[in-house]
Amino acid sequence: MNKEYTVIVPIYCEAESITELCDRVFKVFASMDKASDFEMMIVDDGSIDASKSIIKDLCNERAYVKSIFLNKNFGKAIALTAGFIHAKGNFIITIDGDLQDNPEEIPRLIEKLNQGYDVVSGWKRKRHDRFVRVWGSWLFNRVVSYFGGIKLHDFNCGFKIYKADVIKNIFLYGQYHRFIPLLAYFMGYKVTELPVSHNKRKHGYSKYPVLRYQGFFDLMSILFTYKYRFSPLYFFGMVGSLLIVPSFLTILYLIFRHTLFVLGFGENYIERISLLLPLSTTICVLGVTIFLTGLVCDFILHHHTSKNGIAYLLESIIEEKIF
Repeated sequence: MNKEYTVIVPIYCEAESITELCDRVFKVFASMDKASDFEMMIVDDGSIDASKSIIKDLCNERAYVKSIFLNKNFGKAIALTAGFIHAKGNFIITIDGDLQDNPEEIPRLIEKLNQGYDVVSGWKRKRHDRFVRVWGSWLFNRVVSYFGGIKLHDFNCGFKIYKADVIKNIFLYGQYHRFIPLLAYFMGYKVTELPVSHNKRKHGYSKYPVLRYQGFFDLMSILFTYKYRFSPLYFFGMVGSLLIVPSFLTILYLIFRHTLFVLGFGENYIERISLLLPLSTTICVLGVTIFLTGLVCDFILHHHTSKNGIAYLLESIIEEKIF
């Protein structure tokens, strides 16, 4: 039976926090008279502590608690995807299992969503983490905002609420969970953020490394596959042009100087910088190759989406059908 709300909690070795989080989440929905209209989906991402047995006990004791157990630690993106697939709620709330987010703020997220948005992302305005982690997060968010074109302060906050239709059109892998607001924005959904409180850890330690360089690779992949998926030549053309233009101008300049030398004006400039010509030529050829790759991608896209081929792509962005 469908519920109005599904609360998804991805956890990895958070045995000390699970029971308290369940109690607090239940009290929140009970205070909204929604105690019978929500489910709590705990996704255990291959925990190696007592989390699994605690979750099983909670499932037996409390009807609102559901569980999914992954065979090993696949990462947060896969854990969230497993929860999304099995969620029965019309609205999906995600919250981390470490008690650093306050479930008591769920009503505020719901209220913000009801103002006409599809995704509301939490913003940990005042973080209680190590300086290096806070600084790294600040840099990451600024880079994603600049290149993604959506101004959010905290893409990586695990405390979010979505309409169920949003997550049906988003597939997560790698570390894409950090970019759900960006992916939703690229799909045409209305995204906003809401400041939320952030607590110091009560138990255990963070399972995520301080420096997560993989996120920048994922950003490059997302920008290409989502932002330029209907216009790949724009991406390849831009990168290719950055290589072609300066190298081609350099080659023209070298040819001009050598022509003057042949005509008896000036010295043999190429002998002085013998490596510059082959280097410029190589860079220029590389740029042309990248540019041609964009043309090939455009050619494939054109034939792939011609006639009825575009239909499956449009299904995910059509708001309403009228027959």
